[in-house]
Amino acid sequence: MISKLLKMLFEQNKKEIGFDSNINCDDKHKLKDGEKINIRTPEIDGYDNLKLTKWFVKNEDFVYHGMIICELSNKHITFENETFYSGNIELVATMDKYLETGDIIFKLHG
Repeated sequence: MISKLLKMLFEQNKKEIGFDSNINCDDKHKLKDGEKINIRTPEIDGYDNLKLTKWFVKNEDFVYHGMIICELSNKHITFENETFYSGNIELVATMDKYLETGDIIFKLHG
């Protein structure tokens, strides 16, 4: 019963969390015009065969520092990948395909 209640609360909060396009983006995290950055699959000791299991954004969306972008998982671990920069996103990795360490997941453009 407690787990059902927690799940219900979590789902409710998840729906309420959003990003307003009028938010002033913190300049220290925003990529400058023409600047590009590649976000790659992390190296996690003992956890290979990662798959991209979910996108939380659409291609070419403007994303903000701290936004959850995607979910990566394998048979041992599932984690969300957030961005540390703000800019327009280009989705590169394909859903449900295995990723090698260092593969590009997405790109950000200023």
